[in-house]
Amino acid sequence: VNKICQWSCSYNPNITEITIPSNITEMELGSFYGNQRLTKVTINANVTELPEWGFAFNKRLESVIFPESLTKVGVKTFELCQSLKEVSLPEAVETIEEGAFRECSALEIIRSAVNSIGESAFGTCLKVNEFHIAATVPPTACSNSFSPAICPSAIIYVPVGSKEAYASADVWKGFSNIREESTSGISEAISV
Repeated sequence: VNKICQWSCSYNPNITEITIPSNITEMELGSFYGNQRLTKVTINANVTELPEWGFAFNKRLESVIFPESLTKVGVKTFELCQSLKEVSLPEAVETIEEGAFRECSALEIIRSAVNSIGESAFGTCLKVNEFHIAATVPPTACSNSFSPAICPSAIIYVPVGSKEAYASADVWKGFSNIREESTSGISEAISV
């Protein structure tokens, strides 16, 4: 077995923790959708992308450990995971697609080296107060990738020497608090 099929592990009231083994190379639509007792996910799989609604509507999900092979977080993958407070994506992740973390209402800290952030990727995530970005070039983002309500207070941490680029880039210039930090600190935090 190297694939988790559509909806195959969804709506299971007994799942509290999941460790996806390294032999898994593909996950399909809604693989772990709606497991109301799920609190922790460890993805050891050799997947490059997480599927649409893969872990959505797991309201008690608090912790996700991502595989280093990951390059894309799919459409609405973690939508409505309302207990998820922190997301540390591996450096290889290039894309966070539409609604990927939408309505993760407890989400406070995001760490990433991403290149592209889709529409409403962090929509209605009103508690986000830190976004650590390891990319020297500001990621492309949509005007609604983030809730406008967080722009005055959230701190965007960027690599040393790139503050001006972020301060003048579309979407990012809407944030009031852009600060520089050593990218080695970001990389270390991402790899934890």
